Parts: sequence; C-alpha cells; structure tokens
Amino acid sequence: MTEPLDESLSATRWQAASRWAYRHRQVLVLTWIVLLWWATFYRLGALRHDRFWTFGFDLGLFDQAIWLVSRCRDPFITLRGLDVWGHHGNVVFYLFVPFYWLGAGAKFLLAAQLTSQVAGAIGVHLLCRDIITRSRWIGVVLASALLLHPSMQFLSWEYFHPETFAIGPIVLSYWAWRTQRWKLFWALTILAMSCKEDVALVYLVLGLLVLARKQLRLGGYIAGAAALWYVAVTKVLIPWRNPAGPFYEGHFFSEYGGSMGSVIRTILRHPSRFWGDVTAGSRRALYLRLWFPVAFVPFIAADTLLLAAPMLLAVVIAGIPWVQDYRYHYVAIPLAVTFIATVEAIRRLRVPWRRNLAVGTIAVTSLISAVSWGVGPGTRNFDKGYWPHSSSEGYFDILFGNLDTQGDWAIATAKANAVALVPPNASVSASFNVNPHLAHRDEVYEWPNPWIGTNWGICNIDRLPDPASVQWIVVDRRYVESDPTQARLLEHLLREEFVVRLDEVDVVTAERVRPPSSPAPVSAASCPG
Repeated sequence: MTEPLDESLSATRWQAASRWAYRHRQVLVLTWIVLLWWATFYRLGALRHDRFWTFGFDLGLFDQAIWLVSRCRDPFITLRGLDVWGHHGNVVFYLFVPFYWLGAGAKFLLAAQLTSQVAGAIGVHLLCRDIITRSRWIGVVLASALLLHPSMQFLSWEYFHPETFAIGPIVLSYWAWRTQRWKLFWALTILAMSCKEDVALVYLVLGLLVLARKQLRLGGYIAGAAALWYVAVTKVLIPWRNPAGPFYEGHFFSEYGGSMGSVIRTILRHPSRFWGDVTAGSRRALYLRLWFPVAFVPFIAADTLLLAAPMLLAVVIAGIPWVQDYRYHYVAIPLAVTFIATVEAIRRLRVPWRRNLAVGTIAVTSLISAVSWGVGPGTRNFDKGYWPHSSSEGYFDILFGNLDTQGDWAIATAKANAVALVPPNASVSASFNVNPHLAHRDEVYEWPNPWIGTNWGICNIDRLPDPASVQWIVVDRRYVESDPTQARLLEHLLREEFVVRLDEVDVVTAERVRPPSSPAPVSAASCPG
C-alpha cells in the first residue's frame, strides 16, 4: 500500500506545481530572461575588467571615490583632481560603503548596476501588471524590450555610472506612485535622487504634473523635495567642496552661457539656434536609436515623456559630441522615462487590436534595434572590439569560462604581474587601462599626471600635486610611445628617478629610487572631458 500512496502523493504534488507554473508562466519566463541577461553582461563585463579593458575614466575614479569614502579618508579623487563631493552629488556612494568594508571593488559596482538595470525591467512589468487591464504578456514583452534596448546593453558595457544605477529606482518609484505605495515611493525617490543631482529634475517635473492634475499637496511635496535637493547639491554641496561650483555646466553648455539661467535666456532669445541644435544630425541619430526600439509609441503619452525633458534638453544643447551618443550614460535617465511613457501609452490604447498591434510592433522593432545597434551576443557589434574575447570564443565559451589564453591574454598577464608589484599603500601613476586595478589607495594618478596635466581638475595645472610623491609607475608603452612628449617624460624618469622592476610585453613597472634631480619635461594642461 505504501508505493501506490507515495506515487499518488508525488503525482498530486507534480500537478500542483504544474498548475502553479502555468498560472505564473509570465513571471517565470521573465525571470529566466532577466537572469540570462544579468549573467551574460556580468560575465562580459568581468572578462573586460580581468583583461584590462576597463578605464580610469570613469570606472577608476568612481571606484577610488567610494573606497575613499568607505575608509573615511580625504575624499579627493586623485584620478580626477576633484573632491568627491565637488564632482557630483553621488550620495548613493554611502550605500556601497558596507560592501567596500568587505573588500568590494569594480566588479561589485558592475553587479550592483546590472541588478538595478534589471530592476528597471521588473518595474516595467509591474507597472504593466497594475495599470493595464488584461496585460498578461504585455509586461514580459515591454520588460524584455528594455533589456534588449541598444542603450541598455551599452550601459552595461560602459560599466558603472550612478545615473545608470538610477534606472531601477526611477522606474520602480513611478510604479509605486501609480499604485499609491507611498512609503515605497518615497524610499525609492530618495534612492534615485541620491544617485546624481540630475535625477532630481525627473521628480521636479513629476511634481509639476501632479500639481497640474490638482493634487496640490502631493505635487507640492514631490516638486518641493526635488527642487530643494537639486539646489542643495548644486548651490551648497558642490560649491562647498569645489569653489568653481557645478563646473560641468560651463564646460558642457558654454555655447548657451554656462548656467541654467543663461541657457533659458539664450533659448528664448535665439530660438533658431536652439532649433538648429534640436534638429542636427547627431541629435536625430540619438532620437532614432532611443525611440525606434519602442516604435515611437511613448509619444502617445507625451505628458509622461516630459519627465525626461530636462535631461534631454541638457543632452541636445551640450557642445560635446559624445553626450549625444546612445552608448553612454547621458541617455540613462531618458531611457528609463521612455519605457515608463511606453507603458502609459499602451494603457491609453483601449481598443484591444490597437494595443496588440503596438505591443507586437515594439517586439519587432526592439529585436531589429538590438541586432543592429546593440553590443550583446548576437548583435552586429559583438565581435567589433567592444569585448576582449577572441574569434575562437563563442557565447557559451565566455559564459562558462572556456577561454582562449592567446592574444590579449599575454599583455593582461603582464599587467596583472605589474599590479601585484605595487605595494597596497604606495602612490602610483598608471596608464588609463591599468589604474582601475590600482584605485584602492589615497594616491593613484592617470599617467602622465601628475607630471603633465591631462584631464585633471578644472583646466588648472597649478593644482597638480608634487610629482616627487609618486613612488611607482605602471605604463603601457603602446600608448606612451604614440605621444612624443610622454615618451620623453618616461625616458627622463627611468633614467633619472626610477628603476625598472618589470618590463614585460610592453608593460613597464618602475619604482622610485631617487628624488627629482631636474625638472621633468611638461606640456600645457588640457581640459577634462
């Protein structure tokens, strides 16, 4: 009697599990998509870091900044020449401090950002579930479209940026607002705004939209909190730690006067100039790559899309070409808002066939865009040098660690050997693709700093520290020898002040043995990018 009873019990459990899986099939499908996306881009990013394809700008400087904060050291980012709090209002760094106490570093930042990115996709699914009736698979399609979006892929390639980390909190806080989960809304809003001061402008517009709907108290609270935080960061915190204040305004918007007030005045006085920037070729290319993947559907909910207006305005009028590039973090906030507006637009399409047509079109355009402009496996860009895998390494080889040890592996090994030679607390000047591995120290400079002012501070070479404080040099000759000034500098230092401890596969590691005997050759400082 025992065996039939056991078989019957097992069959009952299997049937119950099958029924549960069927009822939650959309969630299970999305879960597998999310986990596969996260694992894929974490593995690719970790491989990129291990093979020394990550850079000081911006991974190294964020890693050093958080390490300094976690150790209660002088919060001066020597890789950037700026105080942590004179750079941006990245208060979210304190969220990472406990993990840095436990030894976290660059790969942890990648994992945290990817988690926030997939949280944005989950937020899209939840928003669909709760505001679109009979949504069923709509949330799965739109969440997958976000993960497939070319910018979403490239943001993971770019590694860590605080505004990219804000994607999850922005989308989830909007969902919490729409579903009246107020405690969760305010917690996520605070988290989102702590990522960077720009994020506060999203909530300023949200507050104004709520006010327009005659929800005066709630709208006032949201808009007031956002405005107060933005002013506190840009007018108090940053100027306190950096006398130049929000220096990036003058650098990015110099053609419009360099401040928020002058930007508005210039637009009002010279609308044709503004329109010329709005319709320029680089901006049209950005619009296409940002909104074609969602078939331009979010414009049906244009009022919701206004949440991205301040950041889009900043992107459009910036005088620096890469700001309008869909691959970089400047599009992170508009990307999050684009998918919020897409969900709202689908909700407004109440006729079933129109809604299904819109969702089906997005499914197609998101796949076309992912293949054409993305950087993940299966895209045209996957084998074009963004990731450091060899032609013999397929997707599953990369994912499961069956890696080729030829090619760039030799120079990566040489760089790893060089990094191992540098004592933990020693000051060092290293090439841009080495210093992310040396960022956990008080003094790490991006070669040729501090001898030649390059991307340091705010175009002010006088603030460079004494080069005599540098104890070690780790440089990649391939990049040094392409610049005659840097080549002469390195030759001078190795002859007069340093002794080579390792010279392997174009990687030179040298230790200071003598103080400066004569001035090293220098050139004029250059403005930071």
